[in-house]
Amino acid sequence: MISIIIPASNEEKTIRNTITYIYQHASYKRLLKEVIVVVDAGSNDRTVTEAEKTGATIMISPRKGRAAQLNYGAQQASGKILYFLQGNSLPPENFISEIVKASSKGYAGGTFSLKFDYRHWLLNAVSWLTNNASWVYLSDQSLFVTKELFEKSGGFREDHLVMANHEIIKRIKRYTNFIVIPNSMMSSAKKYLRTGIVRAGVIQGTVYLMHKLGYPQLVMTRLYRKYLRWDIGQKPEKVAAEKKASAPEKLQVKTIPPVKKGFEVVHNNLS
Repeated sequence: MISIIIPASNEEKTIRNTITYIYQHASYKRLLKEVIVVVDAGSNDRTVTEAEKTGATIMISPRKGRAAQLNYGAQQASGKILYFLQGNSLPPENFISEIVKASSKGYAGGTFSLKFDYRHWLLNAVSWLTNNASWVYLSDQSLFVTKELFEKSGGFREDHLVMANHEIIKRIKRYTNFIVIPNSMMSSAKKYLRTGIVRAGVIQGTVYLMHKLGYPQLVMTRLYRKYLRWDIGQKPEKVAAEKKASAPEKLQVKTIPPVKKGFEVVHNNLS
């Protein structure tokens, strides 16, 4: 009934623990259709090897990017309900029964509230927002949606390298009541601790506002790369190289010397 789809990119240290946790602690295991790990085509560590040890279904995404990975996994999934989960986040032990319960009440889409494995006032504030604000949705919160509604809404926008969850939830809410289940996800705070929690919070808040104002994805991903060193989107030098390669060559005009005809001088320009 439920297909769990996990995007993975160089997550050899966490992916096995996440999948093992799902198999060991998920209630109503008979309703768990499959666990699909969609590995980014650019991964170069032991993510695939570690995931294979758990018995999960491994797929290699033909396109790079979290949204592309999730769409690819959704296309292959056989469950009626799709549950998108980050590789560094753990759902509550009763997440399957909670999803089924919400679905039976008419919610075709929803998410869980969030808490982090590290105590800090800013992370606590983020956790509070995910549980109380209807305008904050993070990828770490996970997302469940019926496959029918996912396809109807058009899936994840693959041009969204950031704010993809937030964007698709806005579209899902056009068709169904959306629920935030109060049972909390447990998410790793490592990426915040690596660059500083306040620094990361300020950049994430800035990116949220930029997305609301319609800034291009490339501009927002540059902030993550420059100030947080998060590997999101293409490297600036690669983008520049692709632009240079795709740019049309300048039209060169060759001028033939004047040809004298009697008393007339005729100029011929060939392109």
